[in-house]
Amino acid sequence: MPYGIEVFNNNNSFQFGTTVLEGFSVISTGTVAGFGTLPLNTTNEILCIRRSNTGGIFGTTTPGTSGSWYNANSNAIDYLKLQRIRTTAENDTGAYGIRIFNTASEITYSSKFTRGQKLLHVYAPGTLGGEVIVYSGDLTGVYYGFGRMVYNTTQNNECCSFDYTANTIKSINNNYYFIPGSGTLTIAKANDSSVLIMARN
Repeated sequence: MPYGIEVFNNNNSFQFGTTVLEGFSVISTGTVAGFGTLPLNTTNEILCIRRSNTGGIFGTTTPGTSGSWYNANSNAIDYLKLQRIRTTAENDTGAYGIRIFNTASEITYSSKFTRGQKLLHVYAPGTLGGEVIVYSGDLTGVYYGFGRMVYNTTQNNECCSFDYTANTIKSINNNYYFIPGSGTLTIAKANDSSVLIMARN
């Protein structure tokens, strides 16, 4: 970058650059209770999820501006909601700092943000099938993002599992066919939308 400004936080995560025209930021964080539902505007929000112990994450996305994600697990799931070039309130309450706004009067950078996120990997639609390791390494602060999760008796689409022994995340994309007298046949299917691996520090 010959001219401009780049800003990094104290964890060396990139937060703002004058040459970066698009990006995304965390607009909300929290926990979805077991068998709970999280409102989700699938037209402009991306949901990233994680669990703090070994096991799968299964759920169902209802698309739309008034959509949602249903947590089909008995355990609570941590989440990040992301949106392109939009941020919410700073998490440092100090009186001094710098803010940068875009043309829509939205804060794109503030020196009061003390946490950042990093996109580790993007898997394009159709590149994952079956149970595939999509991340290997320290799972602290690492989230799995998806476009449309589906979980029912006939398919798993963009579901995932976290393994804290092997330190891996798997994406799960399968079709299931019941064959009388033989049981269930599992056939790998392609992921319908992009899958993201995101780290937050």
